[in-house]
Amino acid sequence: MKKNFQNPYKERNLTFPVLIVITVISAALILLSFSIFITEPKQELCDFSITYNDKSYDIKAATKLLSLEVSKTNSAVEHVSNLLKIYFDQTNKLCKHYRDGVMTSDEYREDLQKIGERFALLVNFQSQSPATKISDSQLPLYSESLELLQPEVEIKNINFEFQIISDSRILKNGAILKSGDKYHIELFFPEEQYVYIVLLDSQDLTYRLYPTQLTGQENPVKGKLRIPSNYNLNFELDKNTGIEHILIFTQFTRSEALERQLPSITNTTQFISSNNSQLLKQAVQTRGSFVSTTQPESAESGPEHVISTFGQAAVEFIIDHR
Repeated sequence: MKKNFQNPYKERNLTFPVLIVITVISAALILLSFSIFITEPKQELCDFSITYNDKSYDIKAATKLLSLEVSKTNSAVEHVSNLLKIYFDQTNKLCKHYRDGVMTSDEYREDLQKIGERFALLVNFQSQSPATKISDSQLPLYSESLELLQPEVEIKNINFEFQIISDSRILKNGAILKSGDKYHIELFFPEEQYVYIVLLDSQDLTYRLYPTQLTGQENPVKGKLRIPSNYNLNFELDKNTGIEHILIFTQFTRSEALERQLPSITNTTQFISSNNSQLLKQAVQTRGSFVSTTQPESAESGPEHVISTFGQAAVEFIIDHR
């Protein structure tokens, strides 16, 4: 028995051209789905994490790495935590721009790498000067350094040369001098920068040697600098023997913290002292963590060269006062 075959498209009054249109639309949808599939790596790339030492860190893991998970936080911990949040806000913003087509894949990876590099500096900074150990009195100097780690701040290498001379002799770090011996400091700065020089004496008291009205007040400085600036003046060791520390701080911006917290000398024999030794020791540790020095083969052959990759530098020169 024959059965009549009925075309379903005919019952729905669909013509052949309409069938072609349906086929074309279906093919287009398939192509669109395939296009979305092949561009999916863009979604995978945006994971809102920061890469450090070939590992990805979300904000929780980064907080743990920086040892910020403490039961009782202080002001310094809050400062570092806020900076960390800024980093991850930046990664989120970059990802959004990338997904929206505002930036290319190469641009996205390059900017993400910059955040990773800044995070690596923060890890180093934290390892040298943990925020949990920073007191409120140390916070102004600490915050000045932390400000350089903001994502928008350009970090430049800073470098200079210095030598300390006593009786026409260039001193080696750790040199032995006696009470009554005199010395002066010579520095050279290839580009303009702010300079602060502090003496931490054998009695654990601190004095600002530069800038002062007596020793010279030019700041910022470029080129050669002698301290005291008057060639007829020198620093003279008093009768209190022990280890004397000369601390040299340099940076591209003015340090209100150093200027505010360090008194200056009034003349070569009378000093105004302060009890900021711990503050300064911490500042030297913080700002000196990115410093490398190149010493001449012998003290007599020339000055010591200092370079920092952090935009700030701090070095310590010791005199054994006997």
